[in-house]
Amino acid sequence: MRTNKHRAAGKLDNLERALIAAIDEALRPGPSAITPRGYVAFMTMSSIELGRRFKQALRDELYERQRRKIRDRAARATKTET
Repeated sequence: MRTNKHRAAGKLDNLERALIAAIDEALRPGPSAITPRGYVAFMTMSSIELGRRFKQALRDELYERQRRKIRDRAARATKTET
């Protein structure tokens, strides 16, 4: 009989496999986007470091989106004034 601990471990294994497959699929269209050495470094990175980098990339993207919105609004405002 499987215990909850075994089920959780199985779910984590499935999640890890799905995550690796998703990363591979995302990187497939642009093989030049990442070097083989970078790919190996990324795939062997600790989960803590991976999470830290993901959070930083997410923060950077959200910040850039906000800056683009502000810049676009300012451009539209100056366009309508003239």
